[in-house]
Amino acid sequence: YESKMAAAKSQLATLREREFTRLAKEHAGDTEKYLNAAWEYAHWRQGERPGIEEFARERGLAAFAMRGWVEAIEPQQGSLLSKVVDNLFGLAGVRAWKVDADTPSAIANASDNEAAFLSIRMPPRSFAIHPSPSAGVAVQWRAGRAGRYRVTGHVADADSSCGNGIDWMVARKHGRGASQLAGGTIDNGGRQEFSSAKEAASLVEVSLAAGDSLQLAVLPRGEHSCDTTLVDLTIIDLETKREWNLANELAGGTLAAGPANPHSDAFGNAGVWRFLDLAGVGGTPEIVHESAFRPWYELATQDASDDGAHAAAAQAAAAVQQAVDRGRRSPAPPGSDPEASLYTRLTSKESPFWGEGRGAESLMDPNVRAEIARLEGELSSLAKDPPKDPGFANACQEGGCPKSAQEGIHDVRIHIRGRYDRLGPVVPRHFPEIIAGPPSEQPPINDGSGRLQLAEWLMKPDNPMTARVMVNRLWQHHFGQGLVRTASNFGKLGERPTHPELLDWLANKFVESGWSMKAMHRMIMLSSAYQQSSQASPEALERDADNRLFSRMNRRRLDAEQLRDSLLAAGGGLELTGGGLPVREMDSPRRTVYLMTIRSDRATFRTLFDGADATAIVDKRNISTVAPQSLFMLNNPFVQAQAAKLAERLEHGATTEPDRINLLHQWLFGRPANADEQELARSLLNQW
Repeated sequence: YESKMAAAKSQLATLREREFTRLAKEHAGDTEKYLNAAWEYAHWRQGERPGIEEFARERGLAAFAMRGWVEAIEPQQGSLLSKVVDNLFGLAGVRAWKVDADTPSAIANASDNEAAFLSIRMPPRSFAIHPSPSAGVAVQWRAGRAGRYRVTGHVADADSSCGNGIDWMVARKHGRGASQLAGGTIDNGGRQEFSSAKEAASLVEVSLAAGDSLQLAVLPRGEHSCDTTLVDLTIIDLETKREWNLANELAGGTLAAGPANPHSDAFGNAGVWRFLDLAGVGGTPEIVHESAFRPWYELATQDASDDGAHAAAAQAAAAVQQAVDRGRRSPAPPGSDPEASLYTRLTSKESPFWGEGRGAESLMDPNVRAEIARLEGELSSLAKDPPKDPGFANACQEGGCPKSAQEGIHDVRIHIRGRYDRLGPVVPRHFPEIIAGPPSEQPPINDGSGRLQLAEWLMKPDNPMTARVMVNRLWQHHFGQGLVRTASNFGKLGERPTHPELLDWLANKFVESGWSMKAMHRMIMLSSAYQQSSQASPEALERDADNRLFSRMNRRRLDAEQLRDSLLAAGGGLELTGGGLPVREMDSPRRTVYLMTIRSDRATFRTLFDGADATAIVDKRNISTVAPQSLFMLNNPFVQAQAAKLAERLEHGATTEPDRINLLHQWLFGRPANADEQELARSLLNQW
């Protein structure tokens, strides 16, 4: 799956790069025209300058390339968020504009439902932006006509679970200049109306020339995580009364119009809305380092309005074209002669002629566009149907730590007091002498680490200890106490078995059955010892008061797992399906054996009812009686829900009061109610 994804992405990138390079080569022959047009556009003398698309169209130039050269002169505009992600996190109607990294980003929720992903919450029909780690992100609106405008709206935190808030500002952009109109700060989880900013009066009436822009920027306050910010931006033309609302136009159902950035407005005007990464604002393009290009760039980025400056810029543009033409005849790679390599740089990704992210795909060869559409469809299909995560298991292998003194399988030196830096003599692999005798009496271990030999020794017929320990645990499981009370200590400090002959007989049967625990469970549960009553006779109480000889069955409480399962069974909702993944929810119908154990979480019902400590080796559980256990059974929502389900079952299971009492006892105790229990139940019901 990953190789298919990588192959499709690689083919897509190669196709685009090839076509963008071809487009750049086609337009490189008109470099002089673009430079002169860019100089003229940047130094537009009239009060109203047209949009770049209109300006380029009047001069027979490509708008994407024209925009690239203007942005090279006016880098403070920021770079476009050019990567589009539809159905973000699998959410229909949620689109993101990004760069290769996750941030900065702009996100539109065009659906009628709240979009909840990660720790972010976006209301229906809303728009949000997120800055990068070191720079801001902006939404920019371009004026199509000169006039007076009003700006209203607010910013609000969409990710209040973390972060430290943001700074925001609204600025007016005119040519290469910019001036801040208003700004403010919100803390984590905060919200601020533009009208509450100190400079709010400056937003009531803003004079703009055609082509000027209004920009709302969100900036990180030193730390950018969790800075997703909902923005509501409305711009009103005070003369025509036209109104532009960011959320309505970007998340109000117009996403189907296409993923372009710049984005058209609701009136059909192209390139009105932009989403910008403000990183690198004020920098200069890499291509400026070319000696032929620098004189023109220095002239283009200066304020100049006289004919002499224009003539000088035109002369510099002609010099650039000559260098480009020389490079076209004899291309040279970047890093060699700057004059000869200019053509190569103008046809690479750092060139203003490069079309990626500027909507130049419409200029591609139709066959290439069709192949790109096919690959994008393939990627989309693959993304919608990823393979399930492969199963895995923790494992180990013999051989020591690679590239260390312990690498390989061999005898090792003693680690004095367990320290790796204090080594004693080499000791051959063998079993502890206290168990298996001196090494000279043991068979040598020459193959492997000794783990296999240890396992074989544990299971040898003449080693009864393993079988004794196991059957003692099984006996303890059924009777509450083992034949050896110290289940983890069969040594000198442990208790002696109360029935040593029975312990050995069970151990032999265990081995004869092929070490079958199921066979041992069956044998124990079919025995007369297991089937005894817990009612003790006077003789048993006198001679075996502590029941060490198992003269009767011990009364036993349900374990934590059995308690929860019995509640589910009483409510009729216990799911008996075996296998599958663990669950975390207490109210899941699955058996408790499938309830996930989280070692760091000690505040669970299992801990309350003496479940085994998951961080320790537990041979026998504690038995406690504490008030919180009663409070849990009285007040816990899970218990109350099962009681309600039991009552509902009973309502439909029988019609008369005696039948219901009998049925209830049958479900809870496995037998009908006797006369005293019937009377007790009826008296309780009468009280209610």
